[in-house]
Amino acid sequence: MKHAFKKYKTLRNHYLIHGHWRVASLVSTGQIAMLQPRGKIRTAGYSLMEMCLTIAIALIVLAMGIPTLTTAVCNYQLTAAANSAAWAVQSTRYQAIMHGYPYEMVLNATNNTYQISSDSAWPGSTTFVNVGAAVPISGSAVVLSAPTTFQFKSNGTVSAVTGGMNFTVTYNGLIKTITVTNYGSVKVQPECGRAGRRRTSRNPRPFLPARRR
Repeated sequence: MKHAFKKYKTLRNHYLIHGHWRVASLVSTGQIAMLQPRGKIRTAGYSLMEMCLTIAIALIVLAMGIPTLTTAVCNYQLTAAANSAAWAVQSTRYQAIMHGYPYEMVLNATNNTYQISSDSAWPGSTTFVNVGAAVPISGSAVVLSAPTTFQFKSNGTVSAVTGGMNFTVTYNGLIKTITVTNYGSVKVQPECGRAGRRRTSRNPRPFLPARRR
């Protein structure tokens, strides 16, 4: 027993840390468990309850943010498709003005593509020949409202041979309308600014007369 107590004192001196000592066990002829200081010593880390609570909060926040993120992505893809269609209209008009003969742009509502054609033998011909292949409006599954054919004159005027002067692009329940005037102006509605908010024109400041001194 004296030998065991001497071994115990040696181990205690080795495991003394910041005024608290702790020895797991003492191996001797009889295994003697060592005493521990009063009170529990908290080890570093998180409890199971804390981890479960943190995961639950993260899942709730994620579930609340998914619909907003999905709408933002859909709105971005729809805007890109509408801008692509508007750019195609303007580009075809510029080509008609630059080359000096009529062009046509055919919107295919079945395949969601547009085809550019020209009448290079004008004015003695009224036959339009395709310029390149059909171009998709977007890589996303957008939907055009109806088949539409725009004809562009060399003087810059635009007319609708098939359909009307406006058409819509739809994607995942969101709709944008592209309106083309007879003078080639293209407008996409609704216009969205940052964070998907609709742009509104600021009201001008009212005129205030100068104060008399």
